[in-house]
Amino acid sequence: MGLYRTQDGGEGWELLYAGSSPQEGKARFVAYDRRREGRILLGTARGLLESNDDGESFNLLTGTQLSGATIHHITIPEEHEGMVLVGTSRGVFRSMDDGRTWKWIFFETLQAANYVEMMAVDPADENHIYLATGDGIYVTQNGGKTWLRGGGLLFTGDWTHSLVVDPLDGNHVFTASFRNAWESFDGGKTWQVIYIDNGEWWIRQITHDPHDRRSFWLLTSSEMWKFTEGQKTERINREKLEKLKR
Repeated sequence: MGLYRTQDGGEGWELLYAGSSPQEGKARFVAYDRRREGRILLGTARGLLESNDDGESFNLLTGTQLSGATIHHITIPEEHEGMVLVGTSRGVFRSMDDGRTWKWIFFETLQAANYVEMMAVDPADENHIYLATGDGIYVTQNGGKTWLRGGGLLFTGDWTHSLVVDPLDGNHVFTASFRNAWESFDGGKTWQVIYIDNGEWWIRQITHDPHDRRSFWLLTSSEMWKFTEGQKTERINREKLEKLKR
């Protein structure tokens, strides 16, 4: 039903963009460009839109087959000026000039692999990119010219949906499937399990702590965990969560 905005912490909402068609009205992902004030990118079920006035107006960005693709994720790396990555059901598109022109850098014959859930970029190397797809992890060291499966055959056929790179070390990366969370220290070549869930809930997201770059958070549909370098992994219960909220 379109894109909504709140400016009072969620008490009230206003419709910013309803879409020019039912598919375009399905807002799937919103990304703020922290390099340019007022710029927002909106991913829909039919294409990518741009606003340069904090969402007051939007225009459709075109290029290759991006304008008709279903958008799943948008990455705007603060460290790499001009770079934008868009993950779709047709693979990955990249712009190096803030969205004026686009290049299709990832496409596989296997449809599940083309379904890109999330992307992450090495903060020190714009050519080092990770993808979480419907068929595992893919990694490139040369800006998309060639891709290798992260972990070899480890994630083949496994739907991976979360991906986060350590802001202090581009070779340190986390990923998650619906049940398990994994960690790699060598750029995705080898992985070790850090969380296994045999219950009825599933992993929703992994993210780094914006206040402590040594820490990462894992959220499931039932619980939350905090991982901190050099410290014991901490399970966040309801009492601790209420304290964090305050």
